[in-house]
Amino acid sequence: RLRKKEFFFEFDSTNDRITYVFKHQLVKDGAYHSLLQKSRRILHEKIAKSNEESSDWMEDRIETLAHHFSRSSLTEKAVDYLQLCGAKTGATFDNERSIQYYERAVDLIENSEDNRGTLTRKLFDLHNRLADLYIRTSRFSEGEKVLLKQIGLCKLENQDSLLAQGFRRLGE
Repeated sequence: RLRKKEFFFEFDSTNDRITYVFKHQLVKDGAYHSLLQKSRRILHEKIAKSNEESSDWMEDRIETLAHHFSRSSLTEKAVDYLQLCGAKTGATFDNERSIQYYERAVDLIENSEDNRGTLTRKLFDLHNRLADLYIRTSRFSEGEKVLLKQIGLCKLENQDSLLAQGFRRLGE
């Protein structure tokens, strides 16, 4: 119906893919929000996989991949791309954006129904990166909270070697 009323247009793009462009952002938002959340997750997953499989994959697509994977059901892929985004923005000293990417990855893991055991090490690394960024931006109490959270996670998951590292970091 939207196509007949010319609310969006189809454009042929390279690599035999079709690109859709909405006539107005409000129409795009309305169409998106009318979808069920399950349908949105499926669409984001298809878009992310399509972008990832594209032969012209470049570093500038990392944010797009992180966006779509983080809205799909593929938590581990989302966390991987969010970590890449955090590292990329951190390398340019965009600390606030880097923190946002890492915090989003932590939220995804903490709210994931996936096996937390496989994601525990990633969560530990994310806590370390967040603590470093909080300290770099003089947000010491937030850095301490993240490290205490990390120590609690290590105790819960019986990760003694990681627990020792967490206590060492807290002592620094």
